[in-house]
Amino acid sequence: MKEEYIIYCDESAKKGKFSGNFYGGAIVSGKDIDNLNKILNSKKQELNLFGEIKWSKVTESYLDKYIDIIDLFFDYIKNSNIKIRIMFKPVCYVAKNLTDNQIDNEYYLLYYQFVKWAFGFENSNPKKR
Repeated sequence: MKEEYIIYCDESAKKGKFSGNFYGGAIVSGKDIDNLNKILNSKKQELNLFGEIKWSKVTESYLDKYIDIIDLFFDYIKNSNIKIRIMFKPVCYVAKNLTDNQIDNEYYLLYYQFVKWAFGFENSNPKKR
C-alpha cells in the first residue's frame, strides 16, 4: 500500500551575515493532513489570525497569539505528526564556475535539491534497497 505525503515549503532569499538562501519544509502524512488542517485553522480562527502567519508581521498586541499557534504547531512536531526540515547556504562558500543557466535558475535548482534530499525519499522505497 502506497502512502501519500504532503510537503509545504517556503523560502527566504535574504542573506544574513553568515548564511542565506533559507529553504524550509514541513512533511505530513496524507492520512493526517485533513485533521491537522482542521485543528490548525480552527486555532487561527479562534485567535483571529487571518492570512499567512509570518514572524515579520508580528506586533506587540499579536505576539501572544503567534506564540499560541506556534506552540500548537510544535506539539505536532514533537509527536512526529509534522516533520520539519530546513536548509540554508553558508555565505562563506562561494560557488565557482557556474553557468549562466545555473545562476539564472539558482532558486529552482536549490529548491529541487532541498525537496529531493531533505525528507529521506532516497530511503523510502523498500523495494529498491
